[in-house]
Amino acid sequence: MTKKFTFLKKIASVKSALVKSGLILTAPLLLTLQACSTNPVTGRQEFTPFLPQSAEKDIGAREHVKILAEFGGEYKNAKIKNYVAKVSQRITKVTENPADSYTVTVLNSPIVNAFALPGGYLYATRGLLALANSEAQLAGVIGHEAGHVTARHAAGRSNRQVLAGLGALVIGSLTGSQLISQVADMGAQGYLAHYSRSNEYEADELGVRYLARAGYSPYAQGQFLHALGKYSHFSAKEAGREAPAPNWLDSHPSTPERVTKAYGLAAQAATQTPKADYDGTSAHLRAINGMIYGDNPDEGVIRGRNFTHPIMKFTFRVPTGYKLTNKPTAVYARDERTGAIIQFDVQKVAAGVTPEAHLQNDFMKGARLSGLKRFNINGMNAATAWTVVQAGRTATPARLVVLKYGKNFIARFLMIAPENIFKSENKKFEQVALSFRKLAANEVKKYKPYRIRLYKVKSRDTARSVARKSPLKDFALERFLVLNGLKSERDLKKGMTVKTIAY
Repeated sequence: MTKKFTFLKKIASVKSALVKSGLILTAPLLLTLQACSTNPVTGRQEFTPFLPQSAEKDIGAREHVKILAEFGGEYKNAKIKNYVAKVSQRITKVTENPADSYTVTVLNSPIVNAFALPGGYLYATRGLLALANSEAQLAGVIGHEAGHVTARHAAGRSNRQVLAGLGALVIGSLTGSQLISQVADMGAQGYLAHYSRSNEYEADELGVRYLARAGYSPYAQGQFLHALGKYSHFSAKEAGREAPAPNWLDSHPSTPERVTKAYGLAAQAATQTPKADYDGTSAHLRAINGMIYGDNPDEGVIRGRNFTHPIMKFTFRVPTGYKLTNKPTAVYARDERTGAIIQFDVQKVAAGVTPEAHLQNDFMKGARLSGLKRFNINGMNAATAWTVVQAGRTATPARLVVLKYGKNFIARFLMIAPENIFKSENKKFEQVALSFRKLAANEVKKYKPYRIRLYKVKSRDTARSVARKSPLKDFALERFLVLNGLKSERDLKKGMTVKTIAY
């Protein structure tokens, strides 16, 4: 109770400051500040006034809509949906919460990701399903995320975040109702922020526990964590980096350390529950056979240095050294060496809006533009200018290009680079804009999605020969090994069923 007493003293001091500043805490807030709850995992009484259990479901439901928008929506494939629902039901029914209190969604995103929101909202991307190599590995991921929910890690983090900011709220002279509003509007990204090291280890421990309880091999947790580490290094190599960039994988403790701990926990669980040994490799591979791999053509596709949207029928090309990333709201390209960035999006406009008018009145409204001029790009009216934008704490020069694509659409490029290299990069930026063109009817047919396809290894096959079957030629061997959880080329054996990438 010492921590609770310290917390109450801090709350009291904040309340005193609020009173002195003329701000009176409302009764609902006072009731919230006095809230206690029992942690269903540890059985301990916890003081989590800023995210009581009664509010978690409503918050999760509200943020669920935002998550769908951010990660490409739900992957609407009946076979995948039924498979993940079956695995989720098996693993969630052995948690400390009722199985029907969870909502599990497969997101239509190629990135490898999984996370949880308060109220039992669990997510895994199709990119993560592609990386997993067994039903037990997927169950371990779901169990880990369910562990965050049952242990109420989001509530603890919200408590710390809000408490840390209360002093600033007093200084800002917010009213009690405004304080409540700010707490309620933390948003999905706040809940997806990094958990503490202890939170992650506890979720790993719970994931292993749930695997064993459900009859799955508890070693699957360590196996998938190992696969995540391999994937992280492969992604770095693919992007031309020496080490993995900060991303979801780095929100967890170092992967090798987690793998070691997970295997240790699994050994204990296997001793206590020796019949927990179901792996489900064949079931998992059958379920994901035919699943889209990489970008969804409905949202545009990346092929090398080209971004192409077969539905809207346009394409453009970025310079050598730039890595393309396709997100629901925009397309980004970054040169890791120089830090130069290109952002591209399409906006719907009224039929009579010109590129020049949109550039001045909408795209960079209020900005000081220089060198504004009109020109033509492959038969489309366009306008360009340059300005200065704020990139973090630095004022950075930016090239803007806007072109009229069709009657009601404007295509926009925002291209920035550090001032000392902007002049040389600006020539590259011009080439990017000039490469934008409409697709011919016969070109559209070429952009079918990549898919996961199963292949049974023959006697003369090698890892290299099978990897070469992939239409993704860059790092084909490395991608094949990582995708199939193979440590080396020698691990490929005749008769194995492996994942390949094909149309």
